[in-house]
Amino acid sequence: MLKKLKEYFSKESLLSQSYDETEKTLNICSEMFDETVRSLRYSDTAELKIDIYEKDKQINKYQQEIRRKMMTHLAVSPRKEIHNALVLISIVIDVERIGDYAKNIEDLAKNHPKKLQVGKYEDTVKKLEAEVKAKFKSVTSAFASDDIKAARDVMSEHRSITKQCDIILNELVSKPYSEIGSNDAVALGLFLRYMKRVSAHLTNIVSSIVNPFDKIGFKPDEEELEE
Repeated sequence: MLKKLKEYFSKESLLSQSYDETEKTLNICSEMFDETVRSLRYSDTAELKIDIYEKDKQINKYQQEIRRKMMTHLAVSPRKEIHNALVLISIVIDVERIGDYAKNIEDLAKNHPKKLQVGKYEDTVKKLEAEVKAKFKSVTSAFASDDIKAARDVMSEHRSITKQCDIILNELVSKPYSEIGSNDAVALGLFLRYMKRVSAHLTNIVSSIVNPFDKIGFKPDEEELEE
């Protein structure tokens, strides 16, 4: 589906610009996520090396520009191109929400007095951080190449990330957490929730490669996954 979309974009300047701008927003979100995680987990000052809210404004600006370009394009384009425009608009909504979760992590870092220590969960949380960070590159690559197999791999990875997050979250709710203290336990729970949602929105983006428009954001049929 995205292959056809990109072939069309190469012929139409407005759509070509919108496609490039979507990739730029993904890269901005990746930068925001990396920096806010560093601030929360590996800094005692919560200072950021980038202006997170300026980055968020850039994403919002791109999103608005893409919408305007899609509207202009659809006003003069054949009816059959409505589908392609809707796919792109759906994708940039997920990108914008990823930016919002990066801001949530930044807010968490500001309100947590020191770098977040997670005790016995340290190895698992570091692994989750690395997996979500790597997922940005995988999603951008799959999006650029219209790689169905890579997209399915990303979708499968999300299940693993979700499972690992849920195991820790359930333990925090059901068992004593004196080892890391109540403040750290609450912060960890929120951080895991934010990472889980970032992963979900990245998965929604690549689902546009695998699924028809009405199923973007949903799992493909199990038979397809096993192929």
